[in-house]
Formats: sequence, C-alpha cells, structure tokens
Amino acid sequence: MKVLAIEDNKADQRLLQEMFRDMNMPAFELVYAENLTKGIAYLDSEDIGIVILDLGLPESQGIDTFLQLREHAQ
Repeated sequence: MKVLAIEDNKADQRLLQEMFRDMNMPAFELVYAENLTKGIAYLDSEDIGIVILDLGLPESQGIDTFLQLREHAQ
C-alpha cells in the first residue's frame, strides 16, 4: 500500500521515513510530495491508500489544506 506524505520540511520527512523503517512494515511504500499541488497531482495519478498531511504548508494552512486535498481523494 502506498502512503503519501505531503510534507515540506525535510527533517519531518526523514523522521517519517525512520518511523516506517523502525516499524518494519514492508507492506507500506512511503512516497513524498513537498507541497499540496504536487500531493494532489500524485493523488490524482496514483493508487494511494493513506495520506499523511502537513496542515502548515507554504501554499495552504489548516483546514483549507485538508478540504482541498479531500476534493481529490473522492
């Protein structure tokens, strides 16, 4: 299953990567998008099972970030 992490902070990306590695969950493939636009494009073009979403992205903040993403997840 693909897990899409929409996260602009490289340190947080590394933390997620370490967490997934430490959990030893080979069934999950972690992929990244560094902004909401790229995340939405990835969601529209790939079979994504789980999204980890940073609600404080440069181009969108808070609940608006979630609402924009949700439009493309249905």
